[in-house]
Amino acid sequence: MLGAVAKVVPAEHAAKAFGLTTAAGSFGMFAMIPGAQLMLEDMGWQGALQGFAVLCTLMIAFSLFMKSSRQGTEASTQVEANELTLKEALKEAFNHKGYWLIHAGFFVCGFHVMFIATHLPSYLADKNLPASSAALALAYVGIFNIFGSYFWGLMGDKFSKRHVMSMLYLFRTVVIAAFVTMPVTEHTAALFGGAIGFCWLGTVPLTSGLVRQIFGARYLSTLYGLVFFTHQVGSFLGAWAGGRIYDYYGSYEPIWWSTVVLAFAAALIHLPINDKPLRVATAS
Repeated sequence: MLGAVAKVVPAEHAAKAFGLTTAAGSFGMFAMIPGAQLMLEDMGWQGALQGFAVLCTLMIAFSLFMKSSRQGTEASTQVEANELTLKEALKEAFNHKGYWLIHAGFFVCGFHVMFIATHLPSYLADKNLPASSAALALAYVGIFNIFGSYFWGLMGDKFSKRHVMSMLYLFRTVVIAAFVTMPVTEHTAALFGGAIGFCWLGTVPLTSGLVRQIFGARYLSTLYGLVFFTHQVGSFLGAWAGGRIYDYYGSYEPIWWSTVVLAFAAALIHLPINDKPLRVATAS
């Protein structure tokens, strides 16, 4: 999706556009939770799956109306396409130190997101809070993520994306550390859900925007797709390690503090990234 958006949006507005796209996806995730529950109650699980299959056909219909490039950017995109092959673009990215730092930062994001989404309900249950507190906290994550995705994308267009990314991870560091050190109540759980939701997927428009800024839009889907793969590796480890460490220590405290350290490390990782474009596409 972001690769398609990159080809119709000027580079100076890419992060904001990616933020809007991410916000739309976040709203869809939030809206589908009660929607799925209603379908399950009215139609059963088979009917609910069929309902989702029908919704998926809308994506096919919408994709038919998507243009590959804007008239104003078509010439410059063509120049980019003629400069490098996919193999050459991959080799160029793999030899770029900043590309691997982007991978490392997005790995941390995946670790955070899946650990919190998977283990926050169990953590709150360990603190003798009702299940409704976890549901409310996760609902706030979804709601505030909609606004946060657009906000961080907007900031990425106005300021240096790597600096904004560092600020996002510093914000995560403070939020998670405060949540772990403060008494855990229904109110602090809800506040944590809103705060962490505000920077939940704000990394997506910044990370994809940074990849597009450095390497261009032509192979963004592939280059960002590889970065997203690293994000998913982090997601797997966040869910798995959270359970393993809890089984070993009988507490979530070690893994919570590990996420604080990782967030601070991710904030530092983005500072040395050389975010200068490797080439400037010029239209003849």
